[in-house]
Amino acid sequence: MIFIMFMQVFSFLFENDIFAWSDDILLEVSQSILEYLRIVEAIENSHSQVYYLIFFYFAVVYITVISLLLAYLRYTLENTKYYFETVTQLLRILLLLSYFVFFMPFYEIFTSVFRCDSESEKHFHLTEMTCYSDAEHIIMVVLSVIALIALILFNIVIALLYNET
Repeated sequence: MIFIMFMQVFSFLFENDIFAWSDDILLEVSQSILEYLRIVEAIENSHSQVYYLIFFYFAVVYITVISLLLAYLRYTLENTKYYFETVTQLLRILLLLSYFVFFMPFYEIFTSVFRCDSESEKHFHLTEMTCYSDAEHIIMVVLSVIALIALILFNIVIALLYNET
């Protein structure tokens, strides 16, 4: 899992928008290999708006399920007759997957909601959606902000609990 996490972070080094590379041959080969690790790039190459929305709402539901399981775990610690060990194990698995595998794709999909074309004021991938004026885009922005805060908080806690040496 650490290898997947490392490769996702490493793939950002080869993005044209962030860094200017002088060797186009190395850049093209690296981008073609590493673009499969970046979810937004893979969705852009598929030219499917449905995949973008499916993954966005999957990420929101995943973060929501973790939040609900945390709330349930807190309730069961106060009322021990409702405590199930499987909930704790499921929460542990979901949080570790979120930390090692899903952090970069979720972070990328949540921040991509804010990417808009400055000339046409349309979303970069959902071309029929006008940025910050359509109700659907405003809902996606609010969900992204809430989910990003929760994702970062979850990962800070996981980093403090599991990576302490």
